[in-house]
Amino acid sequence: GKGYSEDAYGRRSYQAELLHAETLPVKITVTAIPAKNKPASFTGAVGNYTIQTSLGTPNDMRVGDKILLNIVIKGPNDTLANVQIPDLCCQPGMSGLFALSDLPPASEVKGNEKRFVVEMRPLSANVRQIPSLEFSFFDPAKQDFSTVKSDPIPITVREVEANVEQSSDEKIKKDYPP
Repeated sequence: GKGYSEDAYGRRSYQAELLHAETLPVKITVTAIPAKNKPASFTGAVGNYTIQTSLGTPNDMRVGDKILLNIVIKGPNDTLANVQIPDLCCQPGMSGLFALSDLPPASEVKGNEKRFVVEMRPLSANVRQIPSLEFSFFDPAKQDFSTVKSDPIPITVREVEANVEQSSDEKIKKDYPP
């Protein structure tokens, strides 16, 4: 290739001499991630990670209210962009208790953290917590899978109160009988 410099207007001035660079061959060995002992919550993450959860909404709610669950996965900066959260509907303690949004969760990477915001709704007043979430990864240093868990989050879910106020049609019929 040719080297160049730019003037104040961005115009390039190329050097006449061709440049050349060489290096010794590099041997790279790529091994597949083993299928043996692969956890159900594994989504392809390679490295060493932690997981934390918190609520983005109050922890006192009614059945069907929207919950914003913040999920923070910390790990190697160079791999976070490709990290996916595990399928939440398949996590222990989630199935049948929460309705999850059909939209993918919002996410952003900052430093060594990837943050997700998951929208979900409790389906029963019997729900007492958002359960611990599992995140699994392949640790190349150990040549094995590891699973980390978040702490459960206590919540209070109340039944939806019946609307005791009459509709406007019912009020009109009461105030102005036929």
